[in-house]
Amino acid sequence: MEIPPPIIKGDKSYAYATGMIRSLEQKLLTRRDLARLLDAQNEQLWQILEEYGYSAVRDDDWEKSLENEYTDVVKLLSSLSRDKGFTEVFKARYDFKNLALLLKQKHNDSKGDEEYFPGGNLDSSLLKKAVEIEDGNLLPEYMRKPHTRALKAFESTGNPSLIDNILESEYYELLQVSIPENKFVREYYSMKADFGNTSLFMRLKIQEQTLKALWDYFLPRGEFDKGFFKRCAEADVEMLPSIFHNTRYGRLFSDAISEIVHKHSFLQFKKIQDGLLIQKLQLSRFSPFGFEVLFSYIHLKEYEISILRSIIKGKLSNISKDWIKKVLPYGTT
Repeated sequence: MEIPPPIIKGDKSYAYATGMIRSLEQKLLTRRDLARLLDAQNEQLWQILEEYGYSAVRDDDWEKSLENEYTDVVKLLSSLSRDKGFTEVFKARYDFKNLALLLKQKHNDSKGDEEYFPGGNLDSSLLKKAVEIEDGNLLPEYMRKPHTRALKAFESTGNPSLIDNILESEYYELLQVSIPENKFVREYYSMKADFGNTSLFMRLKIQEQTLKALWDYFLPRGEFDKGFFKRCAEADVEMLPSIFHNTRYGRLFSDAISEIVHKHSFLQFKKIQDGLLIQKLQLSRFSPFGFEVLFSYIHLKEYEISILRSIIKGKLSNISKDWIKKVLPYGTT
């Protein structure tokens, strides 16, 4: 999918912030930087990361170094954003992610590979206590209903994936009232909604389940409306790749759908999804100044940190370079 350069007028109130971000953008890691890490010997990783600006990285504290980068990114958003209401809701997504992680850890008895996200509005000890004693009243009001829904859904079905679906849906509902009137930002969330809804639809389709869960946790504002998914549901599963090929996401997306249909693997889908979102964020370079510049940098830095975590974990676990590359976002290696 080639996303055409947008026409962005810009917001002069972000002129100072844009100047600062443009300087920081020069330090974002490139394909060549990531390739160097992939090719490096394990004992060279820390020196290279320090060259890239990740300070005091060692075998026993590299996770902490990446956490500090997350924290610094969120602090930057808070200091430069002029839309404080949206900033608080933006940070709340970390709280929703962490709530999902803690609920799954408690009720699925498995820590998995997910990481706790620093930078949210809530102290980690408060979230952990609310989950441990199952008391949603300890949480802010906007998280009480999501906590209750997720808990009840898991208790009634035993399916931990519903926790993610419910909390993502609840976060999007919160987001709708605070997204700034910014075309670029709204287009980004439209893509996120399409990918989230498509992922859930495909899981239900290959498991031959009804679409009730999709309607219950449907993410709004995507280009794919409920009618689109109803038509997909009526189609033969073998036709789905061609149906998705004819959307704005094109062949790459179609290939990922094909892998789901024939191999029941979502690996390629996740890779393409993240790659397309990164491509969208990179288009903020066409904006002379504006909130979208800050918004995009924050997300691109998050992707960078996530990619570094995947590379480091893979190399320390002696996973082959080729396999590590398979799980990295499309276009980053």
